[in-house]
Amino acid sequence: MKTRYRLIRRGSRGGGFYCVNTETKKRTRLQTGSEEEARQIIEAKNQARRRPMLGNAAIAERKWRTC
Repeated sequence: MKTRYRLIRRGSRGGGFYCVNTETKKRTRLQTGSEEEARQIIEAKNQARRRPMLGNAAIAERKWRTC
């Protein structure tokens, strides 16, 4: 599966990191100056895209006990 989001850096002097949506070609600025943190954000976005219900299925099906 092709990743939907990718990381780019704009500007030569301390430019910001941007997230590019490969389907819509839109850029959104990531509010971080750290490349490592920016990579983590992109990975989290791509992972959420691959597995949107991660962890939510058990909560949705749980039978809550009333006291």
